[in-house]
Amino acid sequence: MSVYPMKGVIDMHVHTNPDLRLRAYDDLELTDAAVKVGARAIVIKTHQGTTMDRAYLCNRYNKIVHGDKDFTMFGSITLNHPVGGLNPAALEVALKLVVTHPEWWVVDMSIEDQKRIVKDYDVLLERCYAQNMGGGKYKSNLPENLEVIREVGYKNVLISTDGGQTENPHWEIAMQQYLQYLSDHGVPDDQIYYMSHTIAAGLLGIE
Repeated sequence: MSVYPMKGVIDMHVHTNPDLRLRAYDDLELTDAAVKVGARAIVIKTHQGTTMDRAYLCNRYNKIVHGDKDFTMFGSITLNHPVGGLNPAALEVALKLVVTHPEWWVVDMSIEDQKRIVKDYDVLLERCYAQNMGGGKYKSNLPENLEVIREVGYKNVLISTDGGQTENPHWEIAMQQYLQYLSDHGVPDDQIYYMSHTIAAGLLGIE
């Protein structure tokens, strides 16, 4: 069985060091891994604020070390206490781009809830590789992700890993397993490409 290709993949949700707890990669190690597999872009996340400055340094590193390979690191902001909590204006914008890991038990949206919010608001559902169940335990989301794709439709599902945890496979392994799982279960290549490349490229404003 062939291995599903990673060329040009985009992940909108990866955790790196430094963060609240130990992650598998720091920013530069993640850059190396992304360039090695041919990824187009990654958005790095921290629970402690913003990562735009860190993304800038990753892109400088990429240019100096890898010769400016066709990869871009993007930053993000998490509206936790270190940045003052929820910002209504930012929250309103975010609720129009993406609903992040609706399957997580803290969010706890049923598949019917997800179908309804897509129908009513045409949002994107960011469906992640695995979810934190507490106590260092993670649950695979892949079977339910497949069901959501079939129920909601691939055009409203964004594939991300929410990777970086030491308990889970490294980011690039998790993403490859995710893509492979969908392919093995009959999701057409053009739909997988749309969920793992096209949607994120549009959100980030890149080709």
